[in-house]
Amino acid sequence: MARAGLKRQEVSLPTQRGFAALWLGVVLVLLVAAALRFYDIHRTPPGFHYDEGAYFIASREIAFFGARPFPVFAAFNGREVFYLYVNALMMRLMGEQIFTMHFVSGMMNLVTVAATLGLGRAIFGGRRGIIIGLVAAAFLAVSFPQIFLARQAFRAVSQPMLQALTLWVLLVGLRQPFTQRRKWGGWLVTAGFLGAATLYTYMASRLFPIWVGLILAFVWLANREQRRIRFLQAALVLVTLLIVAIPILKYYYENQDVFNDRLSQLSGSEDAPSYWESIELHAKMFFIKGDPYSRYNNPDAPYFPQWVGVLIVVGWLVSLWRIVRPAPDQDTVARTGYFLAAIAPLMVIPSVLAVNGLPPSHMRSVGMVPAIFLLPAIGLEFLWAQGTHLLSAKNLSFRPQLTTATYGIGVIGLLMMAGTVWQRYEKWASVPELYYQTDGDMVDAGAWLIEHRGPNTIMYVTSGHYDHPSLRFRRLPGGDITFLLGNRVFAPPVNRDAYLVEIHNARLNESLREWVEQHYTQEATFYGPDGDISFVVYHATPSEIASTTPIVQNAALNHAETIGGWLLLLNTNLVEAVPGQTVSVFTEWGILNPPTYGDLTPIFSLETLDGDVLSRDEPYTLYSDQWRAGETLYQQSNLAVPAGTPPGAYRVMIHWVARAEDQYVGQIDAQGNFAGIATDLGIITVSRAASFPTPDMLNIPHRESREMTSGVRLLGWSDIPASIRPGEPFKFDLFWQAIAGTRIDEPMTLVAVNENAELPLWSGNPAMNTYPFDQWGEGEVVTDRHRWSIPTDFPAGEYGLHLRVGVADVMLGNFSVLELNRVFDAPVIENPLDVDLGNIVGLKGYSISTTTLTPGQTFDLTLLWQSLEQTDLPLTVFVHVVGPDGRNYAQADMQPRQNTYPVALWLPGEYITDAYPLTLAADAPPGQYEVRIGLYLQANGQRLSITDSTGQSVGDFWRLTTLTVE
Repeated sequence: MARAGLKRQEVSLPTQRGFAALWLGVVLVLLVAAALRFYDIHRTPPGFHYDEGAYFIASREIAFFGARPFPVFAAFNGREVFYLYVNALMMRLMGEQIFTMHFVSGMMNLVTVAATLGLGRAIFGGRRGIIIGLVAAAFLAVSFPQIFLARQAFRAVSQPMLQALTLWVLLVGLRQPFTQRRKWGGWLVTAGFLGAATLYTYMASRLFPIWVGLILAFVWLANREQRRIRFLQAALVLVTLLIVAIPILKYYYENQDVFNDRLSQLSGSEDAPSYWESIELHAKMFFIKGDPYSRYNNPDAPYFPQWVGVLIVVGWLVSLWRIVRPAPDQDTVARTGYFLAAIAPLMVIPSVLAVNGLPPSHMRSVGMVPAIFLLPAIGLEFLWAQGTHLLSAKNLSFRPQLTTATYGIGVIGLLMMAGTVWQRYEKWASVPELYYQTDGDMVDAGAWLIEHRGPNTIMYVTSGHYDHPSLRFRRLPGGDITFLLGNRVFAPPVNRDAYLVEIHNARLNESLREWVEQHYTQEATFYGPDGDISFVVYHATPSEIASTTPIVQNAALNHAETIGGWLLLLNTNLVEAVPGQTVSVFTEWGILNPPTYGDLTPIFSLETLDGDVLSRDEPYTLYSDQWRAGETLYQQSNLAVPAGTPPGAYRVMIHWVARAEDQYVGQIDAQGNFAGIATDLGIITVSRAASFPTPDMLNIPHRESREMTSGVRLLGWSDIPASIRPGEPFKFDLFWQAIAGTRIDEPMTLVAVNENAELPLWSGNPAMNTYPFDQWGEGEVVTDRHRWSIPTDFPAGEYGLHLRVGVADVMLGNFSVLELNRVFDAPVIENPLDVDLGNIVGLKGYSISTTTLTPGQTFDLTLLWQSLEQTDLPLTVFVHVVGPDGRNYAQADMQPRQNTYPVALWLPGEYITDAYPLTLAADAPPGQYEVRIGLYLQANGQRLSITDSTGQSVGDFWRLTTLTVE
């Protein structure tokens, strides 16, 4: 007797005529799938996206240049390699062309369709299995997300293929007779191998072994009579999977940063939806509202049409029912198939977790393919079975005609769905913005350059990425391409001609374009499908360059120094600024020699005249070691002028830093000496803004609205230091607003108060005595930055910091002045000295752990200083171990005691013991080495002059001792 609520369905085999019809259905589904995946593939989709270009380059490296990345391609953020190797093989067979990769993607997806058909047959057997497999494959064949994926060169397409093959082979193996161990063993070993191979496809595949494990666990639980054999089968699959997965598991264990990199890129941030919101978005994704990004979908179109959503719901309910109440003709494998279909929606978990990736994402949801397509197939088969049962029960003669009608309706329905989805795909692919989203502008610019560049031509290309793969996949000579990003452009050396290509996706701002038009001639303009400019080509010939870009320094700059001997500042352009806006700073540099560092990065800073930094800008830089001698670099920086900045003069400074080494690159003067690390670009005048921000627009940590004097209100203040040492800078901000009333030039005072005394700390006008109250405009907001030092002889203890203006008094917070363990009795030192450095510091001796070394050896040097005079100069100690060739083979440049006890904190007469661990370079040649020490100002490199114990001047460094390197 059939179970209540569901009619019993016999698992019958089709007749010979039925078999022919079903095979025709299989062929038709595959033909439709192939047509939708390969028709007009040379034209749509347009472009060749960044990721596609990167996969192309990696595959080409494998195919033709001996690259063997395994198990992941570490150079490309740890991408798994299965797709790359398949493409490399096909490139060897079909050639190095975009079509090869699109063909591979289409074939992989076609295999997914075929494997899904086989999966249905393997799960359910008989007529039901054939129908469910055929219908699931048909839905997959006409699925827009799957057609999209099949026509792109994205490695995500390989995951559904291997998952479909794994599940098909696994369920075929589980369906084999228990007695035929060799037969089911072969199937299950293959399933384990394919399941592990899936881990080498795409990030979302990392959860696939869990789904395989759940399937095997369900089989074991559902098959009570044969649990022992089912356990052995599960163990065979999982052990095989684990063995094959060992390389990638080992790699991720040893390179956890690579494993976590992509996860961190996609995990939650402040602006990302919460995980609960992501779950809701993905629940709607199936047939309500899908992927919002037009790059991957018709924005917000669901994964399935709504009417298919009805079948999915029916299929899911049927699957749950058949798990709990299996039909009499339903074996363990069929019950397992229902379980697989029921958990299919959960396979979008990788996309759910990627809340930073514009959820819901159809592509990151590929883990649910092909299992999700079983649900509408199960739903449709159930409704069809119930309907035919009811009709044939009334009139048995209806069955043959009904079967024929069903085949006809199925064929017509498949063709109609194929036509509909193709219209949708063509409409999506013809949207003009897609051309730019797929980097069509970069691809077309590359094609133009291939055709027009000469043998001596430099190519400058604006880009959002260095080494943009959508251009790099073409065989343009890499050394002749410079990617322009980070607001910089170049003019070529006088002996080279150059094309500068401005790409739609990385347009120059007006100021940079004006500079380009002064140094280049616009040669051609090309347009995209929307009529907007796709790319513009500028050309400079050697004769034009010689007349427009001589490396001649602007004499008004008065900078004779170079940056590391590589860059010479030619010109600057500074403009006025107002608070709350961004000011652009332009610098022009002559490149004398290619820098040694590949990440030589400029750091621009807007500072008060006292050196307090208001804002910084650090344009991203790579491949600076490929800059060419004779080029001119035009660099733009955008510096924020914080709201509330008082009007006045502010300085713009630039430092150059080798980022990987975290090392400042100093200026070199005409004599080849170090001349500091900072270049003064000039003064910017900040004017009063025409309108002022309201107090609630400011980030004020401690708010307290209080009128302090006539026409002036204190809005609040920033955190004050919790503890401080005598001599250290005391840094905090006060926030003010000018209100109605007559403002007078009244000073304010900051006082340290404890139970015993009131000790004055600072007194003066706001903005460090530059902007008194009576100059403020009504409504003006002023950020009053305080940067002054606690006196070096200030008593230790607990204090409250009070702000006083006239009779008004506000307590800003508590702080501690720490007691320093100062030493005024001369310590014993191994090698006493009496050396004077600038009448500020005395060198009283040193000790050294060894004077005989081998290359690469570490040794310790301890210096004994004495403070001779109070100073607020930020002095830096240098210790250089100089070889016979004049090169530094060991070096330390820092403030005393590892930057923890600067000279400005010392009291006259105090002794300071200062240790330096040093490591000799591994390539140090044998010979005699000098240890040289001294003090200098980091900003300009100026060293203190040195006199010996007789008062004789000895230059700006002291030869401390000699080392022998063996």
